[in-house]
Amino acid sequence: MASRPYGYLQCRRSGFNTTYKVGKSYHLTVGVIGTSGGMLQGASLQLSLYYRDAESNMVAVAATGITNSSDIFSNNTHLIDFDVNVPIVKPSDAWAGQNIGIQFLSTVDTNLQGGYWDLDNVRLIAGPALINPVWTNGQFQATLRSSPGLNFEILASDNIGSPLSNWNSLGVVTNATGTIQFSDATPNQSQRFYRARLLQ
Repeated sequence: MASRPYGYLQCRRSGFNTTYKVGKSYHLTVGVIGTSGGMLQGASLQLSLYYRDAESNMVAVAATGITNSSDIFSNNTHLIDFDVNVPIVKPSDAWAGQNIGIQFLSTVDTNLQGGYWDLDNVRLIAGPALINPVWTNGQFQATLRSSPGLNFEILASDNIGSPLSNWNSLGVVTNATGTIQFSDATPNQSQRFYRARLLQ
């Protein structure tokens, strides 16, 4: 991580062996604190996922901009999660099969120089993914994370090796926002496995 004059910050992570795989979506989550060190209102930061083209140029696949504001960052002690989402990779996408790069770039102008961002708890998930499992009052709950607007069938089985046709359907969910919770009210087995099947 290197600092630049005027509050510029750029951090890159490249050289992963992990690549953008066809049929998967990607979800980068970064915990961010603004306002630190006297940062001015309106200072900005960009989070992005990228790949390098044949000439080794960085090409953004998806990016999220963050603007320092007291409405967003009400204190400088608690991280706030921001997401960068790459939809399901298609064979025709230029980034299909390319190495995944992550960039954090301060985009502040010189008139807003000063202060610093705190970034922590960086997570990259290839989706769809089932996260945050919870067992409460005899009921299993989890969150499905994927690209927004996709439909999934939630399946369950007590044997992870069973053919997909033998898994039980818990129903169909539309993941309108990118995360949606589902529950299993009757998990009677001593162990139970879950999967989300994308519906075309």
